[in-house]
Amino acid sequence: MLLCGRNRFMAVFYNYIKYSSFVANDASLIIKKHPLLTFAFDPTSKVMTPLVWIKQIFYLIIYANKYNVIYSHSAGYHTFIPSLLSALNLKKHIIILHGSESNVLPSISYGNLLKPILGWFTRFSINNATELVPVSEAILQSKSEYLSPSVEMGLMANMPHLKTPATIIYNGIDTSQFQIEHSIRNPYSFITVASGIHDQKTKKLKGIDLILDIAKLFPFYHFTIVGSETIFGYGNDLLNVKLIKNVPNEKLGQLYNQNAYYLQLSLIEGFGVALCEAMACGCVPIVSNVGILPTIATENGYVLDKKELNLLSILIKSLPNKYDLAKGDILRQSIIDRYQNEIRFNGLLKILNKYVY
Repeated sequence: MLLCGRNRFMAVFYNYIKYSSFVANDASLIIKKHPLLTFAFDPTSKVMTPLVWIKQIFYLIIYANKYNVIYSHSAGYHTFIPSLLSALNLKKHIIILHGSESNVLPSISYGNLLKPILGWFTRFSINNATELVPVSEAILQSKSEYLSPSVEMGLMANMPHLKTPATIIYNGIDTSQFQIEHSIRNPYSFITVASGIHDQKTKKLKGIDLILDIAKLFPFYHFTIVGSETIFGYGNDLLNVKLIKNVPNEKLGQLYNQNAYYLQLSLIEGFGVALCEAMACGCVPIVSNVGILPTIATENGYVLDKKELNLLSILIKSLPNKYDLAKGDILRQSIIDRYQNEIRFNGLLKILNKYVY
C-alpha cells in the first residue's frame, strides 16, 4: 500500500491486479488531482486468493478515513469487496472495464463470465459497483462479423439486465512520447505488439496465428512482433519474422518508426492502445473488423472484414509500394484529436469529482 501525492483532496483507493501500462497511465493522470492509495491484488497462486482478500480488507479498513472512492481496473476477485462496500453504501466503487470481464468467446474459452466461480464474482462486482467506465462502446455492446458465425459481444449481450450506470471514456495515449521520427520506411514492413502469446489461447486471441500464416506467403516482407520471445507452436523458422521481448516506451516508439504498417488482427479487442501508439508514430493500421478497431483506424487505414487468409493476402497485395508520410501525419493527428491523455484525464476527473469530496 502506497500513499502518493499531496493535496487537499481525499485519496482514491486504486485497486488493480498487475501494474500494467494502462494501470500506470491512469495512475499518472489521477495523481495530478488526487492522492492515491494503491493496492495490488496479485496472489502468487489461486489458493492464496483468500489471503490477499484478507490483506485487502485490512487496508480498506485501516485507511477508511482517507478515501471514499475505490477505483478498480477490470472486474473479478479483486473487485468483490469494493463492490460489497458499494452495495452497503459505505464507499463508492468505480470499475474501469477493459474487455475480459464483459466479452466471451467460447471457441477459445475467453472471458471471465465463462468461468463459474470467477464469473460469479465478476457479475456481482459489476452489478453492485457505483459506476462503470468502459474504455469503448464495444465493451457494452457490439456484433463481430469477423468470425463465422457472427458473435454478439459486450455486457449487454452477456448481462442483459444490467442496471449499473456506465460512462464511456476512451483510453488515453501520451502523444508526446509517441511521435513520427522517420519519414522513410520499408513499405513492406509490419509490426504488432502482443504479450503472452506463448499461450495458445492468447496467440489466437491476438491474431498471431494469422500473422504467421501471412508471413509464410510473403517471405520478402518483414514482420516484427513485440512483447514475447516465444510463440506457442512456432519454431522461429521464418526468416522474415522477428520476435522482440517487452521494451520500454522509448524503444517501442523507435520500433514503430521503423515500420510502415501496424497489424491488429485480434478476435476481441476492448480498445487498442498499441494501435493508437503506432498510429501516433505514423504507422498505417491494418485491423480486424472487431469492436472499435475500424473506428480507430479511420478511413485512412485498412480493415480485414473476415478472418480469412486469402482476404488478408489480397489486402497485403493491394498495399502501395511506397510509405506515405502525408497519410502518416493524418493518422497521427487523428489520434491526437480523439485519444490523447488530456481527453481521458478530463473525463476521469468528471467521474471522480462526483464522488471524491
